[in-house]
Amino acid sequence: MKKFILVIICLIMLCGCGSNVAKEYKATYKTISLKETKRLYEEGNTKIVDVRSESLYEKKHIKGAINIPYKGINNIINMISKDEIVIIYGANKKESKSASIKVIDMGYSLVYDLGAYK
Repeated sequence: MKKFILVIICLIMLCGCGSNVAKEYKATYKTISLKETKRLYEEGNTKIVDVRSESLYEKKHIKGAINIPYKGINNIINMISKDEIVIIYGANKKESKSASIKVIDMGYSLVYDLGAYK
């Protein structure tokens, strides 16, 4: 009987540890080059996100990019699934890095920062 209880306690502890490990996993911040962006986009399952203002996006943007202004980056959940690769660029490096980190914090794991678009 004691062995049975010990086995049950061990199983409960193992199950608890496994779920904590999964919860603690988080993607890391990574930068990417324009050449690598092009390669990933051509392979598919990749979304390029322009976090600049709508007016800057309308003036000029990377072909195929979707506009989700930085202030509304939380809306990415409604537009892009978490299993897609997300490449983010902004008006400056600080904006693109901050947006990339926010998207990672929302549970996306395949996120890259292209940097500033001029």
